[in-house]
Amino acid sequence: MAPPEDRPRSGAPSPAGPLPSPAGELTGLDAAAVAARQDAGLVNTLDRRTSRPVWQIARSHLFTVFNLILGLCGATLVVLGRWLDLMFLAAAAANIAIGFAQELQAKRRLDRLAVLDRSPVRVLRAGAPAEVPPIRW
Repeated sequence: MAPPEDRPRSGAPSPAGPLPSPAGELTGLDAAAVAARQDAGLVNTLDRRTSRPVWQIARSHLFTVFNLILGLCGATLVVLGRWLDLMFLAAAAANIAIGFAQELQAKRRLDRLAVLDRSPVRVLRAGAPAEVPPIRW
């Protein structure tokens, strides 16, 4: 869609926009208008991302308030020289590892399912409904 400043202000369709029929109904774009828009890069795209990237998953599991508190407690025990009392940090490390592994596995499954979903898009072309494949980026 054209930026707001490029759109006609009178409410009339733009030259490359939907073509009105003599009765005033929208008929959609003709083949030439579609080709012109595609050449100009004026196409709608479908986002491929179905889940968060791996770095965001890792960040969300590492930097939590719970891990901050446990890290501060661990640092205090190191300063006090109480090495055997640091065993509770194994539970924090296991919490991070298990949460990260579970979310990474879910991300991979979602990404595989997204590849299977390629539903066509319904459009109006020259007055008739048509289906076109989505453009993914």
